[in-house]
Amino acid sequence: MAKPWEIVDLDPDDPLKVSLRQILLGWMEEILSYESETIKGTDLEALHNMRISARRLRAILKIHRQFFPKKLLRRQLLEIEKLIDNLGLVREIDVFLKELKELVKELPAGDRVALQWMLAQQQTIREVYRRTMKAEIRKLMRNGFKRQFEEFVWGSLR
Repeated sequence: MAKPWEIVDLDPDDPLKVSLRQILLGWMEEILSYESETIKGTDLEALHNMRISARRLRAILKIHRQFFPKKLLRRQLLEIEKLIDNLGLVREIDVFLKELKELVKELPAGDRVALQWMLAQQQTIREVYRRTMKAEIRKLMRNGFKRQFEEFVWGSLR
């Protein structure tokens, strides 16, 4: 599992709101750092790390929900959930494909046909999910996902 980025200059003597703001903004940067590689699809771990980072961000927002206006928090969580869901669909197939490829290698040549067909079918489904995921990520970025999140955090944690 991807370790969260270390939040530099985090001072235990700071008020909770100040530390929470630093953590949230840092973790948003972490999520966005995986965007390019996730879109390219060349590094499966980038997608996994982006998903884990988004789940971590969602968790800390829920844990500290009392600091945020309900309506604004719900809007942020919905955006993060959409991202997590789209990343999750691709990630689940990636894990399944990896296991299926290993299984195909272990079988005698004559027994591989059905699994190779299933493998090809799942790779096609993965590409459909990847297109949807890429479109969703691009839409989020076009709609100012980062800017809106930063405004939400700064506005809520003064």
